[in-house]
Amino acid sequence: ELSRALVTEVLVQAVHDVSEGGLALALAEMVLAGEAGLEVDAGPDSPVVDTVGGWFGESAGRMVVGLTPEAVDGVRERANDAGIAMVSMGLAGGSTLRLGTTVTVDVDALREVRRRRLPDALGSGNVQT
Repeated sequence: ELSRALVTEVLVQAVHDVSEGGLALALAEMVLAGEAGLEVDAGPDSPVVDTVGGWFGESAGRMVVGLTPEAVDGVRERANDAGIAMVSMGLAGGSTLRLGTTVTVDVDALREVRRRRLPDALGSGNVQT
């Protein structure tokens, strides 16, 4: 309910579930949709576990939201009121997707891999745009 309300009220810039492919795939898809890079720190004080399992582990019931800096406190208060844990993970911007020390990839390279994926799998000359 909270995520739907935040979208309806235009308090979030982006929303993605963390299920199939885990946190790493959700963040990669958000980067591709938003056309900006993302840096997520995963140090000892971070809520993110900087391992392959931490990034790619699948679990239902988690969401990633993109917020403007001005919206963070209000959304955090609403999440707390709803009994939902919210953690800040990183900042959007730049041209790289960096997930701790586990993954670093140029956004344009990621976009090209995505663009070629289906035609390569099917062996055709068609390319998604």
